[in-house]
Amino acid sequence: GVPARAEGILEFALESDSPICGEYTLEFDEAGNYSPAPRLDLKREPSDFQKGVGSYLGGYIAKEWESANKGETLNGAGCTFGAERLEKALRLPDVPQQETANDCGFFILAQILLILQLTPEGLRTLAGASTDMLSSLPWPTQKEVTRRKARLRQAVLSLFAAAEEML
Repeated sequence: GVPARAEGILEFALESDSPICGEYTLEFDEAGNYSPAPRLDLKREPSDFQKGVGSYLGGYIAKEWESANKGETLNGAGCTFGAERLEKALRLPDVPQQETANDCGFFILAQILLILQLTPEGLRTLAGASTDMLSSLPWPTQKEVTRRKARLRQAVLSLFAAAEEML
């Protein structure tokens, strides 16, 4: 290869079950032709944007908590929810990612359905779990989400067909 300068954006397309965090090496042409090979190191640290979202949601939850618990105490102490609590609890586990531009809502729905099956004690355990433990859980995959999407589509079509028959 001939050394050159290229400007632009470099995108990495990872499979949905690839770990999000880790070190990746970009190899193009034949391995070893370019030295040093470009490397990408993705860390398990929240970005400024993620921290901002955590802070915003934490503030919202704190206001809701305060509104719902006016004048109540817990074991003789005031009930407060510090806005920073959510930001500190932020975890970035390696979980399957969507492979399409339009499956985000279906991934969220699948994760919510899993969480709704937990007991209150199970949910508390999940909330305190380490990032590595969260990464090891059986999260929905792209294949499962695609299957659920097809079943939901069929259910909606059946509902529309039944409604049409009633008219």
